[in-house]
Amino acid sequence: MKSYSRHIEDTELVTDVECTLTTGDLDYPGTALEVLAPDGSELFHVVVDGKGQRQVLFYARDTDFRMPLELLDKILLAGKEKVHYQEGQP
Repeated sequence: MKSYSRHIEDTELVTDVECTLTTGDLDYPGTALEVLAPDGSELFHVVVDGKGQRQVLFYARDTDFRMPLELLDKILLAGKEKVHYQEGQP
């Protein structure tokens, strides 16, 4: 069994992402912040549910990844500022 330190070091480090604010292609009266890895694969979306709670929708991947907290903080801040849900609004 490999050590936890080795597991951390061997796990992909995502230090650059592409974030896109979208209304999505599904029936969703709001916006979502799509967060993609450099290879274009979806990591997660920042969304708002029907009750108005902002959440992170994680997508399953074949491999684990890690991300610097500073980058995650920036993404979450952008999500809090830009992601909205409003019935009848795109």
